[in-house]
Amino acid sequence: MGANVLCGIAGYVGKGNRETLVAMCDAMAHRGPDADGYWVGERSGLGHRRLSIIDLASGQQPMCNEDGTVWIAFNGEIYNYEDLRRHLVERGHRFSTNSDTEAIVHLYEEYGEACVERLRGMFAFGIWDETAGRLFCARDRLGIKPLHYCRTDEAFLFASEIKALSAPGLVSREMSPSALYKYLAFRYVPGPETIYADVQRLQPGHTLTYADGKATVRRYWTIDDVEPSGMSEQEALQAVSASLSESIAMRLMAEVPLGLYLSGGLDSSLLAALMAEMLDRPVETLSVTFADARHDESDYSKLVAERFNTAHHTLQAAPESLDVVSKVMWHLDEPLADAAAIPVYQIAEVTKPHVTVVLSGEGADECFAGYPHFKLYHKLLSRSHLLPTWLFDRIGGILPSGSLSARTCAAMATCKDPARFILEFVSVFDKMQRR
Repeated sequence: MGANVLCGIAGYVGKGNRETLVAMCDAMAHRGPDADGYWVGERSGLGHRRLSIIDLASGQQPMCNEDGTVWIAFNGEIYNYEDLRRHLVERGHRFSTNSDTEAIVHLYEEYGEACVERLRGMFAFGIWDETAGRLFCARDRLGIKPLHYCRTDEAFLFASEIKALSAPGLVSREMSPSALYKYLAFRYVPGPETIYADVQRLQPGHTLTYADGKATVRRYWTIDDVEPSGMSEQEALQAVSASLSESIAMRLMAEVPLGLYLSGGLDSSLLAALMAEMLDRPVETLSVTFADARHDESDYSKLVAERFNTAHHTLQAAPESLDVVSKVMWHLDEPLADAAAIPVYQIAEVTKPHVTVVLSGEGADECFAGYPHFKLYHKLLSRSHLLPTWLFDRIGGILPSGSLSARTCAAMATCKDPARFILEFVSVFDKMQRR
């Protein structure tokens, strides 16, 4: 599940000024239409474009601690900030706002770089510690919020979007051949690389510390840390139900209109049911109709809306066009071979006048093995002993290169290795074509 909340952050260490920050933030004004803010110190600067969600009156950024020695630019939402605030007040910290941003500042004062391990939420932030003379950046565990960075001869820069880094004219847009090769394999550029040779992406669950001209990246969380529970099926169902309920309750904290993208599928329908139980008013649900019947799920969403008595809005998306594609490409910053990006953009465009924060069903296929290639892998693995793998190699060699049949044969030839199987199955281009 995700809550779509945008802000834009930017910063530098080294040579720079307010104009540098303004150029960076102006390039991503769409992420924060409500306000902008800048702080410039002797050695660094931070910028912020704000979409107001919590503490509308006094949550302006960049924000600092009591004596102005710690400054932050933050994008995201911290769901346990009220618990953190109570804990920090008990430890003697003084708050001047009701925002989740300030909780991070004081948490950093109390625990240093380990502060990130106590945060529950989606976040990307940069903290400048004037006393230590260092920049500390962090990204949430699953990488919901983006953070990119680069080094030039004169400065270290970071920002939410790549276009913000290139806006001041300090960063080259030279393409990375290595990233292009990986894009042709995966249909996206896996981090920490980006499509640009001089720009890197901070990975999910990682922090970055920049001091004395050196950047140090550290991983603070990985999914591998989660141990199998040994639960029964009934216990697992109860645990999933409890986790979903807790997650939704935390995401309902907002001082702005909040809604739910409702497709009528399993994940969004489940969220609608749980939200209807928690709110003392009808859930604002939004569904989008498309001229292309393959994308239109409005009949299913209406059934769910009627079942849970939601305040349902059915909106019409504009027909797909080259103009829409060019807008999507501009927002993505990098190549992404996922056609779903187009309808997702159209949905966001028509729902913005109705709500500011939207919950949506994300990650269900990853968590519960819902993608078709998972089922295919399981089926092939159970039968892989029936035919030798070299036979699939031979068959794949005579089929049209890059065709679905050739990719399936290549996948079957490697079906004892799940990672290789998935790569061969999803790749449009084989090794020779990529080279």
